[in-house]
Amino acid sequence: MQMNRNRLTEVGAVFLAQAVLLLLGLLTTYLPWRLAMMALAALLSILAWQRYLGRRRALENTPESPIASTAQGLAVLAGRARVHGELQRTPSGVDCVWFRCVHARAMGKDVYNRRQWRIVRRWQTTEPFLIADERGACLIDPAQAEFDLPEPEQHIRGDDCFLEWAIMERTALHAFGRFSSELPDRHSPQAVRAAVSERLSDWKSDRVDLLRRFDADGNGEIDVQEWEQARTAAAREVETERIRAAAAEATHTLGKPAGLPLIVSTRELALLGQRYRRIARWFLLSTFAILLGMWWFYHDAARQHHRRPVVHQSAQVHDVSVPRLA
Repeated sequence: MQMNRNRLTEVGAVFLAQAVLLLLGLLTTYLPWRLAMMALAALLSILAWQRYLGRRRALENTPESPIASTAQGLAVLAGRARVHGELQRTPSGVDCVWFRCVHARAMGKDVYNRRQWRIVRRWQTTEPFLIADERGACLIDPAQAEFDLPEPEQHIRGDDCFLEWAIMERTALHAFGRFSSELPDRHSPQAVRAAVSERLSDWKSDRVDLLRRFDADGNGEIDVQEWEQARTAAAREVETERIRAAAAEATHTLGKPAGLPLIVSTRELALLGQRYRRIARWFLLSTFAILLGMWWFYHDAARQHHRRPVVHQSAQVHDVSVPRLA
């Protein structure tokens, strides 16, 4: 006893729109309208081909790298799912870092005695989670992501059916998106200046050590030039500490790139790239098939036009009455 799990995907939506346009074109006998409908269907194929070809190239041209040493921009990450905040719980009571659920209710049976279902609700968690490797962790916003996951778990409770896609903690993940790092406020220029002033205040509290380090002329006083040297040394120490702490304190985020999806998958992204290649080829073939059909309809109409017999206007025949002989 199963509910239909097929959802109208993006690829299915494009093919459905093409089928509607081609059907409208075939139903009309007016050739310009027929060609226009077919041209729109071909345009959809071309746009979809470019879309999936771009996705495939982006995945193939972006190397996988450790989170701690990933450059800013497009990135492919591999690691394990980790909770950020609190664990989520599916309707069936499973703890996870993220889940999506479809709730359907039985609406009777069809002529084949199979249960019919009506979708009551679709929802997913919006709490960000982490993908982590041995050297770092990166935050992922699920509201922006496209998920490539195995088949969902199905739970039936009386007339209610729940389909659950879930990512458990420590599940192996692969992700593609725009990688960015953000440092805490204490690494801003204002915070650095405050840290330098605080360091100088600490040094001034130990006058003996301050004179030992910066009293170059040995007169027991810190003049303006020596104080500037102390300020430069304090700024150098603060900058060194900031660089050392930056890698550990930076917040890494994987977001949606412009014109491309943020992808989270439980399988290697190379397999997803192969799938995009196959989809792009199907759309390219459908484009050529539609253009070939347009060519055939146009030339068929032209042949039928030339085969029509030409009717010339005949000369008028006058009725001449012949008198009868008596």
